[in-house]
Amino acid sequence: MFGFLKRQPPENKLLLAELKRISENYTGPNIFDRIVAKAAAEEISSAMKKDQSFAKDTISEGGWSARDAAYLIMSEFAASAVQSGHLHVYRGVMNDQGHAYLRLYKACIGALMKSGRYSDLEGVEALTE
Repeated sequence: MFGFLKRQPPENKLLLAELKRISENYTGPNIFDRIVAKAAAEEISSAMKKDQSFAKDTISEGGWSARDAAYLIMSEFAASAVQSGHLHVYRGVMNDQGHAYLRLYKACIGALMKSGRYSDLEGVEALTE
């Protein structure tokens, strides 16, 4: 009933802070890039406040840094947005928002490769899917 009064575990606080930092610092060539990053961070943050298992599983038990975990979940969110088909003008052609989500996905994968969390091969495979 009063689920919103539950305390946030420290892992969740770290992850939420990283999501906010990433969305605030993310830039791209289009106006939609910042909008998409902010929208993704807000959606993910809202879901993470309800279900705190991802942060605990990834950071505490998985040994991931909060930054890498934030890039991972943001990349998954962006990938699912692109694959949903809702961001397409017609089959095979994305709108500007779809292209912004694709750029966000590529930036997140690039950050995971840069940190060493993804190998070059894993990164290339993720980008070519």
